[in-house]
Amino acid sequence: ALVAAAATIYGLILVQAALHTDPNQGVVDPNCQMHGLGNLFIAGPSVFPTGGYANPVLTIMAIAYHASDNLVKTWKGTHGRG
Repeated sequence: ALVAAAATIYGLILVQAALHTDPNQGVVDPNCQMHGLGNLFIAGPSVFPTGGYANPVLTIMAIAYHASDNLVKTWKGTHGRG
């Protein structure tokens, strides 16, 4: 898996586990699930494909919400709860 160089902005580590649909170009898929590992999700600024210039807190919250929402839906589907 590709692990990009880290950039530190506002004390946050960015781009350590870049999000990409292709496992050769990123570490996690669009649901923040690590390629090749079914039980590992990364939801934070490390999944950003690049660093930005603005405070990323709201984007981090949106990514975490999306990942947790998908995780709950997946868990309910595999455990027969819907």
